[in-house]
Amino acid sequence: MVLEVNDLALEVVANFSRIQIYVREHGKPTDISRASAKLTLLAGAEKQQVELKPAGGALEATGSFKASEGAKATVVLARPGRPVVSARFALK
Repeated sequence: MVLEVNDLALEVVANFSRIQIYVREHGKPTDISRASAKLTLLAGAEKQQVELKPAGGALEATGSFKASEGAKATVVLARPGRPVVSARFALK
């Protein structure tokens, strides 16, 4: 799933054991080596908060996630010297 927020495209890849967010700026990969993201996952009545850290070319978290179809999520992306970006979406 790809979300567009201002000049950024956030590609979210999620399953039950890993969540990754790839960040592109103006269609090109951007430096995320010092970035962080917080994801709040809402699946039914359950709420899970996850912190994603740089891993290769993505921001990533591993563990056990309620990443089922229809779950709703909010991402807050922080990059040094840049405005904080937030986006909401539903998993498909």
